[in-house]
Amino acid sequence: MANVLISTCQIIASSGKNSLAERTAPVLTRSIQVITDSIIRAACIQVLFLAVYHLKSAIHPHASDLLIQSVKALQKGAQKVLKCLLECLYCLLLCPPTR
Repeated sequence: MANVLISTCQIIASSGKNSLAERTAPVLTRSIQVITDSIIRAACIQVLFLAVYHLKSAIHPHASDLLIQSVKALQKGAQKVLKCLLECLYCLLLCPPTR
């Protein structure tokens, strides 16, 4: 399933990015919250990282939720999870703000 989301984020037209972000960001954010297996959580974070990178400004409405969950996971995460979270945070910071 992760590969499908990654591929979709890469090839979706600009007109569909907002819709995709609206559907996927809350689910991925919730997954980071509830999944306890660090390997699966790291995979969710990696998908989130790639979604942020490819969807760019479409993900901004969810940026505060992503930041909150990322910080929470950083506080209790394994090394692999921490690396993925830092990459995701880096991408969020690089995206230009939208108005």
